[in-house]
Amino acid sequence: MADHLSPLERIKYTIEGKEVDRLPVLAVTKMFGIKKANIPLTDCIKGDPDLYVSSQWSLVKDLNHEALWGYSGLFPINEVLDPSTVRVTPDDLFVERRYLESIKDVMSLPQVKIEDQGRIPWLLEIIRKLKEVSENRYPIFGWVSLPFEAAWMLRGHDIYTDLLEAPELVHRLLEYCLNLHLEYAVKMKEAGADIIWTTNPVVNAECISRNHFETFSFRLDKTFFSTLHELGIRTMAHVCGDWSDRVDKVFELGADIYYLSKKFDLSESKKRCGTKCVIMGNVPAVEILLQGTPEDVKREALKCIEIASSGGRFILGPDCTVPRDTPWENIGMLFQVAKEACK
Repeated sequence: MADHLSPLERIKYTIEGKEVDRLPVLAVTKMFGIKKANIPLTDCIKGDPDLYVSSQWSLVKDLNHEALWGYSGLFPINEVLDPSTVRVTPDDLFVERRYLESIKDVMSLPQVKIEDQGRIPWLLEIIRKLKEVSENRYPIFGWVSLPFEAAWMLRGHDIYTDLLEAPELVHRLLEYCLNLHLEYAVKMKEAGADIIWTTNPVVNAECISRNHFETFSFRLDKTFFSTLHELGIRTMAHVCGDWSDRVDKVFELGADIYYLSKKFDLSESKKRCGTKCVIMGNVPAVEILLQGTPEDVKREALKCIEIASSGGRFILGPDCTVPRDTPWENIGMLFQVAKEACK
């Protein structure tokens, strides 16, 4: 069957539960694209937005990828509050120093708006330029942290002991982060993002108890997604790591797409989602995409398709971001399998 939907239409139809021409496929390719374009990371982060945009567009043009991803992982709110807390190296960008040395510093957090601070203009310009080159054919994904992840980046690991020693101040910090990141998400949408996607690995079962997740994260995460939905903004939640003792809560968050780690059972997840959302995944990004062969990728992808594609509302993809050094032929096989699945 020849493709007659654009990749953007295919994703929109999948979210809406409509019939599509073939199985959609997505893979987060930020670092993979930068390496393919042979751009040093420091040049990319400190340079013109066109550098990063060109790395994404080359994946569409040369490798037939089906989405364009805004730059993720910069934690721009840290820079909004204090640029000196962030450091760029040839390999990555790091939060070098915590903004909040004490949880009591929450009492003096400044009232700020998301405007022209730090790398915010750079990040938004990337979204605008991606939208231009996409000609409204490819979905543009803009990344925003959920409140607890954002708070963790401001406070560091000590936020976990703060849950026990100063819960009221943690709640105050989380509300602060929620409001800033909602504002940032709206800016992303205004710049041209079709879908806002989020991460929150610091509240899975490997990090905090189910009780602490429900007390400190769940309500605000639901507020994040419901607020964006009220504004007509589509969302995707990347559920990274082990959520086995809180799976029921995951699918109550209210995202349009759940981008699932390999820890999730696709069959069970499909049942939980029903007709209210879409699941995406979950070919192992490291063991299969990075370390495996094209045949390994094909086998795992077909397994995911067999389990989860019936009835639609499924997107084939890795279980996490495509590793930088993934062989081209492996990621290519993932897209090939999706395109041939309906034949």
